[in-house]
Amino acid sequence: LMFMQVRPDQFEPLKDRWKELVDTIHDAQEKPLRFLRYWVFASYDVDRLKEEDVYAWFRENRTLVGYDKKPLVFVDRLVEAATAYAAFAQGKDARGTPNRWLANIARLSGSARQHFILLMAGRHLAPDLFAELARQLENLLFAYVITRENTREFERAFTKWAVELRGLADRAALDSFVGRHFVPAKAALSGRFDLTFRDLDAATLQQYRRRYVLAKLTQYVDEQGFGRGGSVPSLDAYLDKKVDLEHVLPQTLTPEVLAEFGGTAEEARALHNRLGNLVLVEKPLNTSVGNKPFSQKRPVYPTSRYLLTRTISPPVEVGANTSVDRAVRSFTPFQKWTKESIAARQAMLAALARRVWDIPDTQSAAGG
Repeated sequence: LMFMQVRPDQFEPLKDRWKELVDTIHDAQEKPLRFLRYWVFASYDVDRLKEEDVYAWFRENRTLVGYDKKPLVFVDRLVEAATAYAAFAQGKDARGTPNRWLANIARLSGSARQHFILLMAGRHLAPDLFAELARQLENLLFAYVITRENTREFERAFTKWAVELRGLADRAALDSFVGRHFVPAKAALSGRFDLTFRDLDAATLQQYRRRYVLAKLTQYVDEQGFGRGGSVPSLDAYLDKKVDLEHVLPQTLTPEVLAEFGGTAEEARALHNRLGNLVLVEKPLNTSVGNKPFSQKRPVYPTSRYLLTRTISPPVEVGANTSVDRAVRSFTPFQKWTKESIAARQAMLAALARRVWDIPDTQSAAGG
């Protein structure tokens, strides 16, 4: 559309900028049509647009967009947006600064990028405000993913919210935006969250997402106990290959393991991949516990550097009312590891998850 109308003296500069745009989108491993569609949602008051209709939309909105009169200005806008888009895909903000929450979202969302609509709409925000937007967005996306909300539903919500987000400029406005949109959206999923989290296992959550969930839970408890003053690493450290996903009830069901478990092999296999049966441990510790029964594993868990892992065994002794003590006091240690133990720990993790991702407990609120 632009090259058909551009002046001869603008052709080469436009061609160079267009190549930069295409290369940026390609390097971000994105499809041009999806990028353009999300850019439209983030930039204009449009809440419905199919990929196959993108070209027609630009053709019908040339005056609004301005690509025919000022093609170089228009392409510069696209290049700026694509550069920010590519940064988001790398876990960075629009300025290229690493962003903890965006890096986390990449671990959670996989190939899904509907949330880029809101990130592009809010990329003008000051760094601290954008970081808060990203933090809140990670929490909301987690609620959507865990409850298996239809991606079309929350994409539609994001396109509507983007209209308002583009105009926000200060913390009060952002807090109000989150309170009116993100908080009610999470509250609406609260009941489903309980039902879903209670049964989380390999059949209901992909392994990379189970790793993400356990990493976030483990990191959160460490932060509560040790603080964020540099002693607690980023989420990547919890997802490192040197950290193993340990099954407390092992895959190899020896007679000794089954005897301690107190159930049938069929029951054990059904619970083996439940979230309540999983902990993060350092690789050497995982090697040492192997497929041993719980009675032999129990003394090893307290030697882990991860507070959440230590809580499986007798209480972490650190003194009265210290930050570490407060961080772990809601967890009950286990003397035996049975199906009731796995269910109990899964319930503890569900309660912890509400705090980590700030999921409102609407049932408790109604009961209170």
